[in-house]
Amino acid sequence: MKGPLIREILFWAVLILAADSYLGFNVVNSFLRYYAYEVNTVVGVTYVPDLHFPAVTICNYNQVRKSTASPIVLSLSNALYGIGAQYGGESINWTIYEEYLGSNSSARDEFVNTVGYLAHQLNDTVFECKWRGVEPCDASNFTTSLTDWGVCWTFNDPKNKSEILKINQPGRQNGLFLRMDVQQHEYVSGESSAAGFKVLLHPQGVRPVLKELGFSISPGFETSVTVTYTKVVNKPPPYTDCRQVDLNPLKYSDSYTVPLCQQECRVDYVVDKCGCRDYRYPGDAPYCSPKELVECIYIYEAKFVEEEIKCDCTESCSSESYGARTSIAYFPNEHVMSQITAIFNQSEDFIRKNYLDLRIFFEELSFNSVKQIEAYPSTSLISDIGGTMGLMVGMSLLTVVEVFDFHLIWIWKRFCKSKQH
Repeated sequence: MKGPLIREILFWAVLILAADSYLGFNVVNSFLRYYAYEVNTVVGVTYVPDLHFPAVTICNYNQVRKSTASPIVLSLSNALYGIGAQYGGESINWTIYEEYLGSNSSARDEFVNTVGYLAHQLNDTVFECKWRGVEPCDASNFTTSLTDWGVCWTFNDPKNKSEILKINQPGRQNGLFLRMDVQQHEYVSGESSAAGFKVLLHPQGVRPVLKELGFSISPGFETSVTVTYTKVVNKPPPYTDCRQVDLNPLKYSDSYTVPLCQQECRVDYVVDKCGCRDYRYPGDAPYCSPKELVECIYIYEAKFVEEEIKCDCTESCSSESYGARTSIAYFPNEHVMSQITAIFNQSEDFIRKNYLDLRIFFEELSFNSVKQIEAYPSTSLISDIGGTMGLMVGMSLLTVVEVFDFHLIWIWKRFCKSKQH
């Protein structure tokens, strides 16, 4: 009898040991997976009865009007950006420009305060503005701001958020329509050799970054812009490295986006090297003189890219953005051309070189949602451990409690009662 009994004992010992080993392995593996903080991304489309129309920022490629610029400003523009100029400034006689544009900080401040006057004016640029096809809009619907592209105008960015325009019907007739004049006869030498406008769609209250994000529209064409709206929600740390804006805001902006963060990083780098800043960039450092722009700012802006300076600009834990899909058509057609030339008393060549139409609209009333969720939540951890315990060793939560209860009673009886006797 001893042989079969020993074999029986060994069999069950091996079986229990194997079950306990698998249970231990699974428990450890489950906890490792849980503390890896993995996430899944859920992408969906949500249809809604209405949507906020985006803020639309528009900048003329030209930033100084020939008719308002003094001869000294025009001369400096040609010296810096004219054909053959390479931003080097070696052949520029800085003395005359420094005397006029900023041998001291107060002179520079005064010049920057006149930039709005030197730039193109909204009333001379927008000849026709319609909202939702029938409602006229005017300068009161726009705000003027200084961006990285210079002086720009923004449609639908009121200070009172309750006044933000909404759209409740999709389609090209239910958005924003603008007929604009780029005024090429006012162009002077500048950083860009193109003619037209830079446009950016963005949420209200967010400072626009035109250089990196804006798209271009050209005279002689009608540009149709189909808008998409996207909401992104990322899991906060420790699941991802997303930035919790309320805990780590930007220095020069009330809102946070990755491009704004990168812009501030670049500005801080250049200001640290030069001690001043380009008048188009945010901050509280003094404005640079034209000579400092050429001999320092432009150089270190290039080095910032060449040296691949790293910026702590992780994605926000929650963000919203507007996408733009553009298409163009020749403007105007022959029938409309005859009417426009008569109305504005201009030649066909002038109309082609200066006028354009812009239509911005939603294709459908929906938004894209991108949301991160826990790939392995605590409920899954408990389920996996409980399932393995039940399958391998026939245990449940009540069984575990019962075992602990049994041992506590045994200890109490074994030690506490022995002391009483």
